Amino acid sequence: MLILENQYVYINNQGYILEISDIKLEVPTITGYATENMTLGQRLEEEDLKKLNTVIQIMKTAEEKELDSKITNIDIEDKNDFLITMETENKLIHFGNSSNINDKFINIDAVLKDTVEQKGEIFVKDLNKVYFREDFREEGV
Repeated sequence: MLILENQYVYINNQGYILEISDIKLEVPTITGYATENMTLGQRLEEEDLKKLNTVIQIMKTAEEKELDSKITNIDIEDKNDFLITMETENKLIHFGNSSNINDKFINIDAVLKDTVEQKGEIFVKDLNKVYFREDFREEGV
């Protein structure tokens, strides 16, 4: 699902716009896209289609690891650092690029288990240097 002003744009895995609605479904949102023309039946621009393939791989692997329901948003603006938000876990994941997706999720799962109830960021850009940075800021600051 993409967000366009006050509406929700639902796409399929080939990047075609299936529906534009005022109703928000419980599916992850994709932000940071470049496509501007959002009309029913239209396809996302080429740049976004390439990134959509990575999003599909991320979601498929997350489902295998039983983490897909925790993903609320994927920011695709930077193809070298996809940002995955897991609101229920209070985590922002700096996923890096489309390489080693399965291995990255193994590391993400381990960090999630070690940081339950901690708010912060997980950095998995480099598999040899996966780390968690706790967010010490107070709410509303």
